[in-house]
Amino acid sequence: MNLLSPTNHKLLKGRAVHKDILAVGMHLAPADLAGGKTVCQWSTRECRRLCLNVSGRGQISIPLFMGEDKVKRYEALMKHKIHAARIRKTQYWLNNRNDFIAKLCGEIYRWDRKAKREGKKLAVRLNLTSDVQWEDHIDMYQFPNVQFYDYTKGEDRYLRFQHGLNFPSNYHLTFSRGEHTKLETIAHILKHGGTVAVVFDKPPRVWYTYPVIDGDKHDYRFLDPKGCIVGLTPKGRAKRSEGRFVLR
Repeated sequence: MNLLSPTNHKLLKGRAVHKDILAVGMHLAPADLAGGKTVCQWSTRECRRLCLNVSGRGQISIPLFMGEDKVKRYEALMKHKIHAARIRKTQYWLNNRNDFIAKLCGEIYRWDRKAKREGKKLAVRLNLTSDVQWEDHIDMYQFPNVQFYDYTKGEDRYLRFQHGLNFPSNYHLTFSRGEHTKLETIAHILKHGGTVAVVFDKPPRVWYTYPVIDGDKHDYRFLDPKGCIVGLTPKGRAKRSEGRFVLR
């Protein structure tokens, strides 16, 4: 079982734009889909309901996080090859943490060597479908040439990153707006040079006086200018959403 993969659509899309970067990422089963403790501690109802975990290769028709029987939900997901793999990885993380971290670090070393052979920089996104505080579990300084990056909905976590409070310098975070995020929170982050990802039905050029960049061009958020909104378009189930997660 490999933990890291270069085949995520967003990662492949970025490779066409920035050929000097080799990106790999990790899919876990989001929230509590693996049947244990959540790996998305700051997730909201809309975030869980519209998660990209069930788009693309992971597309599945059953409802998730809508009050359905958890046992039946788990059984249905385990019949799906993609979701079964993500669930097994998540259970490995939850139940065998030391072994998991050792294996993950070994894979990062191997991908870093591959990137160097190809004359590229390795970028690693560990939370493709989760929001784990990896800075608390991995010594990222042991990979000085690797750029780690993720999105997070954790306000306190993001502020620690933004103000450099015991946060690895080679780990970049983008704050992800949820349906309950206050405008004051977004304004504070932007004022101090942070970036905020916002899902729009049709991204504008400016939102509340803040510049909006096209976040769909590539996934390498560590290349974004400071103090901007990262405009994203709805994917998967979010295209039909009537809630406040997507701004229309």
